[in-house]
Amino acid sequence: MVVGGVEVFDLNFATPSGGTPPLPSDGTRDVVFYPGNAVDTAPHTNMTVGGRSLASAGSGLQMVAGYEGLGFGAAGGGTHVRYTINAQHLGQGNSESVIGLEWILSGHLINNASSSDCNFD
Repeated sequence: MVVGGVEVFDLNFATPSGGTPPLPSDGTRDVVFYPGNAVDTAPHTNMTVGGRSLASAGSGLQMVAGYEGLGFGAAGGGTHVRYTINAQHLGQGNSESVIGLEWILSGHLINNASSSDCNFD
């Protein structure tokens, strides 16, 4: 699927898969961006994305202890997902740049954002 110069090869690319994604290339990529919508030409940027579910530091994993409060069980928000995003830009004159970043999405943040702690009339 190509939309606005961005082609996504697998819509499940960000599902936590348990590992770090490989470095991107023209043969290994989850997403590619073509500036100016010029598909299959340089310059372009290849990206790979992967996620891994992890227990947050200091949290307990007792599944029946969530009622005791934050940090005592997984129900209290004791997990997060660490996403790793790698990008390879192929530019003019055979130039190449590779950048990687990690982004952590906290389960506690998501749980609190969906709770009804904001009251209004």
